[in-house]
Amino acid sequence: MNFVKTLEEQLRDLSISSRRKNSSTHPAIKEAAERAILSLRSLQNSYVVAVRQASRSSGSIQHPTTALFKSQDVLRPFLMAMNHRDCGNNIVNLTLDGMQQLLRGDAVCCDDGINIVRVLNIQASVCATAVEKSGSHSSVMGIGGMNSGMVSAGVGAVSSFGNSLLSGFGILGSGISNNINDQEHQQGQHGSTRRHSTTAVTPQAHSSNRSLKEDEAISIRILQTLVMIVSSESLNLTEELFSSCISICLLFGFLHNEECVNLGMGLKGSSGIGKKKDTHD
Repeated sequence: MNFVKTLEEQLRDLSISSRRKNSSTHPAIKEAAERAILSLRSLQNSYVVAVRQASRSSGSIQHPTTALFKSQDVLRPFLMAMNHRDCGNNIVNLTLDGMQQLLRGDAVCCDDGINIVRVLNIQASVCATAVEKSGSHSSVMGIGGMNSGMVSAGVGAVSSFGNSLLSGFGILGSGISNNINDQEHQQGQHGSTRRHSTTAVTPQAHSSNRSLKEDEAISIRILQTLVMIVSSESLNLTEELFSSCISICLLFGFLHNEECVNLGMGLKGSSGIGKKKDTHD
């Protein structure tokens, strides 16, 4: 099936690219990729059996989906490849391709969302540092600098991310706006502005060999991946996962601090966070 074929190609490409770019980590990534391919083929056999059983059942057994391919072995090489600040552009994009393929297929284990966000945070920090050093907030900050199509994609990703967070967690945009105004009014009365900490990775020296344009494009893809994670029906959307997603957005400057804090204040009271997803695996 195309899902398995695409993943196998992505895993092979990742193994080859890591060998070219980083000889020290290549053996581990190569071994993980080979194990992932074996797991995929085993799961494909199970999928074929499930399809046959569903076909013979005259509708009493539900037809299997790609959710059957959930496996930490399959995700692991993608996590390993992007777990370094000096990842090249090709490796990061191959990794994002694989992660997004798994997320689209609902093939990520319910508790692995935080592991994906962790490595996204590493690369987001690198990208944010590059943009900050350049003094150009171009497409990442919603201003010109790349082609208009890419800028539109970035704006669309941010908009979708915000909508997904607010609707998915039952936090109303109007309520956020009102609370922010109340907070600003109270801060004005006291003549000071409160500072809030986040769990984001602190930007450090830019250590990848990527260009600014490549980092801007990767930033947009990171946001798109966050949207897929937050919108997932099968991942456990814990407080840790939610706050980590917000932290990455803060690195790119998309959310006002007070807004992020206000979202965070609604975490425990939100019915969508901290609950386990219903699974039928």
